[in-house]
Amino acid sequence: MTSCSCRHVRTLFKDQDPGDARSLGFIAQDVMKLFPSLVKHSEETDIYTLDYSGFGVLAVKAIQEQQKKIDDLANEIMELKRAVEILQSNLKKIIIHEKTHAPWLCAFWRCA
Repeated sequence: MTSCSCRHVRTLFKDQDPGDARSLGFIAQDVMKLFPSLVKHSEETDIYTLDYSGFGVLAVKAIQEQQKKIDDLANEIMELKRAVEILQSNLKKIIIHEKTHAPWLCAFWRCA
């Protein structure tokens, strides 16, 4: 799914009074670039309308895709943490070995 760069707007319909609550929506021409099936265009009036009921399905799909990315990143973090633990363990073993068998090298490395 493509990320939506659709602009959202607050509008008044032609038959509303200026003091009425504004409706939240998208610019149909922006939506049409990504999801043409959600946009209807009247050639007669040159008015674009949106099928907002279709956005629910798109939102669920986007959430599922984001959750998969989150899960993948969490797994990658766990793998990296395991690799760091292994490296730290190996480094400790090397330091212990060098302290015992080559103290002069340990002084060079500044072993703790």
